Amino acid sequence: MKTNRVLGLVTACTLLAGVALALDFEPVETFPPPAEGFSLVGVDALANGSLVVYDGAAVYLQDAAGAFDALAGGYPAAAPGIIGQAGFVAARGAEALVGAASGSMWLFDCSEESPVGTAVGAEVEGLVAGEYVSDNEILVSVSTETVNEVGLVSFNTDPLGAYTKVIELTADNAPRGIVCVDDAVYVGTAAGNIAKFSVEELIAAAAPEDEVSVKAALTWADGDAFDGDYGVFGPASATVAKNLLVGGLDGFQVVNGDGEVLDTIDVIADVLNVPIYNPATKKILVAGANDETGPVIAQQTTAAFQDPEEVAPWWQNLLRIVALVGGFMMLLFLILGLL
Repeated sequence: MKTNRVLGLVTACTLLAGVALALDFEPVETFPPPAEGFSLVGVDALANGSLVVYDGAAVYLQDAAGAFDALAGGYPAAAPGIIGQAGFVAARGAEALVGAASGSMWLFDCSEESPVGTAVGAEVEGLVAGEYVSDNEILVSVSTETVNEVGLVSFNTDPLGAYTKVIELTADNAPRGIVCVDDAVYVGTAAGNIAKFSVEELIAAAAPEDEVSVKAALTWADGDAFDGDYGVFGPASATVAKNLLVGGLDGFQVVNGDGEVLDTIDVIADVLNVPIYNPATKKILVAGANDETGPVIAQQTTAAFQDPEEVAPWWQNLLRIVALVGGFMMLLFLILGLL
């Protein structure tokens, strides 16, 4: 695990940007494992901090004591997805959309005493990740051997959950994680790329041109692609400071909205790590995938996550040091002059 240690005077700490707190993680023994045949669960946090987990066969809701209870009904995925995933969970307030990798989706109102999933009409094989972009619309990433795209699922339709492709991608740049921050959507790919799109443009791309035709989907070139080397899952969640948590092998990255990597944190070695930020606890949960030994779920045990500061240019740090030394010298001369 990456550990940043700061030694010296407290005043020195204020001069050095980019220093993050060390994070400790430990396995969560009570966490539901993937169902047989799957290697990665879907998970997200409700506004009250409770986790919703999808294992490929059942949906679990975490209670106030931290235990996970299976919700009534069956929610099976016919087969694992392209990275062994059961599917995804996208939460907003007390609502959660669960998507199976094989295509089925269910909407849950977790404020109910015994939530039961309402089937969403769209069947979209290859679901990897999902993210709310409005109260009634969710973006999903779709990746199979033949189809790679991002689509919009709308709950403003009858039947519930019409699906429209809004970004067309390619097999060598297959979509993975999606995160929405304010009016921007960040899409990650298996090639380690991230691009930023406008929510307004993506919703407009799903609107019909007229009664008989639809608009052409956007492409990767229509987004604002970042110049960097990012984790192969892409953005999995965002922090309260609006930084992206980007999943990858061995751990995750903290990336700001301009694509700058602020920190890299190793958590679960040799497997894909998918970090989920819990806005209620302000801690991070990491879901790891492993076909051989089963899943590893790691929960942050240190104090609430603090976003690292953006790294200042070296010359700014030098100027701060010079100013500090100059201030000490002036204070020393003033004291000596009074003696």
